[in-house]
Amino acid sequence: MKLKRCAIVGIGNRAHSWISGIVEQHPEAAELAGLCDPNLDRCKDVNEAYGTKAPVYTDYDRMLAEVKPDLVIVVSPERYHREHIVRALDAGCQVATEKPLCTTIEDAQAIIDAENRNRRKIFMAFNYRHIPLCSKIRELVKKGAIGTPVSMDLTWYL
Repeated sequence: MKLKRCAIVGIGNRAHSWISGIVEQHPEAAELAGLCDPNLDRCKDVNEAYGTKAPVYTDYDRMLAEVKPDLVIVVSPERYHREHIVRALDAGCQVATEKPLCTTIEDAQAIIDAENRNRRKIFMAFNYRHIPLCSKIRELVKKGAIGTPVSMDLTWYL
């Protein structure tokens, strides 16, 4: 099977669930082909932490042109989703993105237009639920280890 070449734009906390999925959970199906972030040290830290050698970029268009990924994973701040999604679709890539897809109706229309123009589809995910802590909580709830929850609350401080 040919490995799906995956590039990631936006190397923050949420990117790690995608990276571990590629590198640790599905290395037989995918490879980390490129990393892009304005802070190049974040990209370098990923390579060091995961033992990978993905090319690193601060220039998104250069990464798309040089890496030629099959899939671009958009984990950048939401204000950049439209531009990163549309440019990846226009480069012929499939796209996965974290939520929210975009923040305005104009952004949504530009994304739909790019999908139609390029005959590509994107998919949106909320991978926070796959971080180890959340996975462990789900496992405990399913096993009944903490009883039957009647209420839950999550507060996330940035």
